[in-house]
Amino acid sequence: MKHVQQDFFLYDFGEVAADQWKRLINNPVDLVGREAIQALFGLCQIKETALPESASDYELFRALCSISPLLLGHPLPQRLAFLLKTCLNVSLSLSSNHCDAIWTACRESLCETPMTLWDCICKTIPNTSIRCLLTPSSVSAELPQNAEPVLDGVHLCSTASTSWKTWENEMQVILDSFANRGCRSVFYRLPQQYADVEPNPYAVGQVLSKNAKGESLLFAQGFRFLSEACAHRGWTLLLLAECRAKEAVALLERTERTVGLPAVVWMTVAADTRDALLDFTAKAHQSTVRCGISLADYPSDTELDLALSAYAARYPIGRLAVFSGGDMRHAAYERARFQICLCKKWGVR
Repeated sequence: MKHVQQDFFLYDFGEVAADQWKRLINNPVDLVGREAIQALFGLCQIKETALPESASDYELFRALCSISPLLLGHPLPQRLAFLLKTCLNVSLSLSSNHCDAIWTACRESLCETPMTLWDCICKTIPNTSIRCLLTPSSVSAELPQNAEPVLDGVHLCSTASTSWKTWENEMQVILDSFANRGCRSVFYRLPQQYADVEPNPYAVGQVLSKNAKGESLLFAQGFRFLSEACAHRGWTLLLLAECRAKEAVALLERTERTVGLPAVVWMTVAADTRDALLDFTAKAHQSTVRCGISLADYPSDTELDLALSAYAARYPIGRLAVFSGGDMRHAAYERARFQICLCKKWGVR
């Protein structure tokens, strides 16, 4: 049998606001975002680092450098260091002593060679299409040439339609618009409160027309629609199951039995849901059903190491689909972290 090299990141995607593609990177703060840095200050609870919302980027960066001794093992300094080195060729470690040198080096580099947020992402993941999670409304924006949209399917259930037929037509139009932009996959999240219910166009119409409660029904009908549509278009359905195990399995089994499934990659953080979905995956299917994990769910190397051990004992690790998760700026860092962990555990490169 010919050996096939596994592409762990075949379905990987990340998030980046569609209105931020062309935003210029001006300093180190722009590399990771103000919000991520400000969140750390609240956790540190040091009065000296308390800054007003109006604080400049430089003040924010200097405050970040001042609390760097408290951030041992936290991913933000490591992600920032990765981006500084990869995008701007700045190798200085984050500290109060290096604060001004890092700031100046970044400013000089960016003045000489201006860089947008998208340029930064492309530098970290070169020579490939970059999959970006987009809502139906954001796909209308001008996308970079090498950006491949992934439809955030959960937004399909937030509809103003008042009948099933109108909603169905609305979803078809959205899928067509994404197809025109090169989309090949849909991300669909089953929330914690999802309770499985058999989809029914009449009941869906009643919920839509009367604005009645029926969120689970809409999720079930949306999943059925997307399963048929993705199978017809040759797309992959990426399923995040946050709900209870029996609810997710019931939805998948009924959909497969009634209309069939497209290629499906599922992921979950709950051990019981994982095991139930692995049992489902092990059965015979007409389409591909694969297990996946999001690295954002395992931010420490120890957590990732334990998670990979748990999955390897239950599922062929070479078939695992890996998602970097979260902000697209950090996808390359998360991929490298996964590869290092894989190499340390099993010598796989």
